Amino acid sequence: MERPARDRSFVAQAAAAAKTTALSTDRAVIDRLSWWLTEPADPSFVAVQERALTQFQQLSAPIAAKAVEDTAFYRYGRLLSRNDVGFDVTRFGDSSADFHANMRRRRDSFPHAMLATATHDHKRGEDVRARLAVLSECADEWANLVTRWIVQCRPLRRELDGALIPRASDVAMLLQMVVGAWPPELDVHDGNGRAVFAERLAQWQEKALREAKLVTDWAVPNEAYEAAARRLATSLVAEDAIPELLTEIFAFIERVAAAGAVNALAQTLLKLTVPGIPDIYQGAELWDFSLVDPDNRRPVDFALRAAGPDASPMEDLARTWRSGRIKQALIAQTLALRRSKPKLFADGSYEPLQVSGTLADHVIAFARRLGSDTAITVVPRIASTFLVRREIGFKPDAWEDTAVRLQSDQTLTSVFDRQVFSQAHVSVAQLFGRFPFALLMHSSVE
Repeated sequence: MERPARDRSFVAQAAAAAKTTALSTDRAVIDRLSWWLTEPADPSFVAVQERALTQFQQLSAPIAAKAVEDTAFYRYGRLLSRNDVGFDVTRFGDSSADFHANMRRRRDSFPHAMLATATHDHKRGEDVRARLAVLSECADEWANLVTRWIVQCRPLRRELDGALIPRASDVAMLLQMVVGAWPPELDVHDGNGRAVFAERLAQWQEKALREAKLVTDWAVPNEAYEAAARRLATSLVAEDAIPELLTEIFAFIERVAAAGAVNALAQTLLKLTVPGIPDIYQGAELWDFSLVDPDNRRPVDFALRAAGPDASPMEDLARTWRSGRIKQALIAQTLALRRSKPKLFADGSYEPLQVSGTLADHVIAFARRLGSDTAITVVPRIASTFLVRREIGFKPDAWEDTAVRLQSDQTLTSVFDRQVFSQAHVSVAQLFGRFPFALLMHSSVE
């Protein structure tokens, strides 16, 4: 049962690389694993080695998860919306064409697989990630801001053995989390609210630092470093120790929050209408600005959620978007449509729609069809500069000549405001005139 030379060479190289970063106490384990995977087995030892190889394969996935998602992802903070379970940190985004190709493959191969954007195990809630994604639209500005903010945080850090703690990279991650997870309804002047948020951030930070295992870990906590990190989070957010800095951070949050909400609503509508079975994690019917566990496992206020969505028109909910009721209404109305047309969404085709005009790449549009039933979804992407300040509505002339070709001779009705569309081409400005998303249905649904 001799292993091919190329396999032995690969394992040997991997083992050597692993030993350069492993703890000294772990190097013997690496050598043993390398031997198991590469050495020709003695005939009397084949059964034992085969069992070892099988168990290694069974353990390799959780070990990889622990190494990548629960270690490396806590060390690398370029854009934290990409550092989550099942994510690829090197993949920052796809084009509309790539999205459609992926959805077609999903429709062909896994049409009934689960679609989850939040779970008990996520590192950041789905709406935190949606807001952080906006940073990729203003990357140069964000890089300049976070660099300057780290310098301004200097009085809140301390020296230990000639070095400033926490390290600049950990401060950068904290600042990114402050921006991404700041609750939509939390005013900067609300001291009690800031204190609650700061405590949540501190708990996230402690876990993040220990999981990263660079300066502290679960087995041997570096109490001095962790205390300095907690002090920074508390001083910055709860105590407002540098008022001009927190004021500037909050002003930036206010600039990107609405765009993050638009991303979140677009993601929600996509999850409910692309091929697959949508899963809504507990409490995520409203905004999900939770952090890593145990924060994302806090008791859910079911009474609050059971009280809505109320009968308010969607336009009113759009104006009061910070409450999260617009997300809940979008979910409720789209799920009601799915319940009325289960076969359409379970087995219907997936057809990308042609988008034309100056901003065509800023729109995703597709149809689900089955028999005489048609549902059309249209959402924006990379659209932060098109929004009215602090609102989730678009500027009147934002979409210029951009239009969607509906490819249908059917009369279509908006699920959310009952507008009727009968033309072959519809301007995106008209589709997004009231809400930053659109779901149209063949009028037989009425």
